[in-house]
Amino acid sequence: MDVQSDASIVEAEKQVSSILGDAGLSLLINNSGVATAYNIDEAPNRAAILSCLDTNVAGVLVVSQVFLPLIRKAAKANASLPVSVARAGIVNISSGAASITDNRSGGMIVYRTSKTALNSLTKTFSLHVDKDDILCVAILPGYVATRMTGAKGELTVEQSIGLMTSALNTFGREQQGGFFGKDGKPFPL
Repeated sequence: MDVQSDASIVEAEKQVSSILGDAGLSLLINNSGVATAYNIDEAPNRAAILSCLDTNVAGVLVVSQVFLPLIRKAAKANASLPVSVARAGIVNISSGAASITDNRSGGMIVYRTSKTALNSLTKTFSLHVDKDDILCVAILPGYVATRMTGAKGELTVEQSIGLMTSALNTFGREQQGGFFGKDGKPFPL
């Protein structure tokens, strides 16, 4: 799915819906992200800024919006469960770079800005879906060896997923709209 293409997102939802039917989608993980290189000492490049924001923020909003009817189906189908990722949830993969409080190094200005906006989106979206008993949180995976980090990192993808899964399985309504580290502890905004 291309998160910068509404048509691609709608098509993906149709495919998922045809597979899941009335059960709905119990968990949507928005994991798309780009770390756009941007230097404020060079000529402005609005296209680079907007492309990063499109992927890291607008894409997440549109994917969540398009898939929301399927997630609402799951919340109703799993009504006997408490608010949790087991019932129905949206998890947005954020970054430690999103923290305004923890930003002591600067750099990565466009990426940081986009992930901070993602956390704001998560909180606002959570207020909208709370009435539907859908959990919506942002979590950071840690410094993971991926293509985006040049295969450098403190964790493998599998280790990060294991830590986040353990944390997410403990979340309930009290975590609604929050920003958390891979260990499930609140991360400074």
